[in-house]
Amino acid sequence: MRTYPCSFEKTWAAAISSLSGKSFVLDSVSKDSGIITFSFVSPDPGEYLDCGRLDYSGNNGKTGREPESIAGTAPCSELIITDEMLRPVRARRTTRLEGKVNIVFSEAGKHTTKVQVVSRYDMTVKTQSLSVKTPYQSSASVIFTTGQEGVHDAGGALRCVSLYSLERDVLDAIEQQLAGVAAGRN
Repeated sequence: MRTYPCSFEKTWAAAISSLSGKSFVLDSVSKDSGIITFSFVSPDPGEYLDCGRLDYSGNNGKTGREPESIAGTAPCSELIITDEMLRPVRARRTTRLEGKVNIVFSEAGKHTTKVQVVSRYDMTVKTQSLSVKTPYQSSASVIFTTGQEGVHDAGGALRCVSLYSLERDVLDAIEQQLAGVAAGRN
């Protein structure tokens, strides 16, 4: 949340102007209720989330392979996993992040406006074997909102939190737009 020393009207206009130059999809704009909602997609969840590191032991050490460690948000990784029969299988793991953001405006005084940004993150994790002989495929999601921890819905091995970068970027863009207006540039 951030408080701007500007009227609701100026802050709202700055937000609309700053969002129009981004690659977000505006879902709804309701000045009466003071809410702007937009959607986003990121091929690199690590821009917005920290999901720790994941260690894959491969095939339970039977071939002496070293465990592999990857970022939980890695967009695309190839690794060795163990299938149901405890056989090593080369697999590709991909992630994709989608989400919705609500920007909520409220008057905090005659010339003061509070703006809160709340994001809902939905990171999909897909793993698929690269072997025709041992087909394997799984898909799971980590869904959570700003300020919460997201837990992988298939076992809890993946724990994610927001880096607050998206929320901060939105608030910074509004602030920059307001500074431009104050300086007479807009």
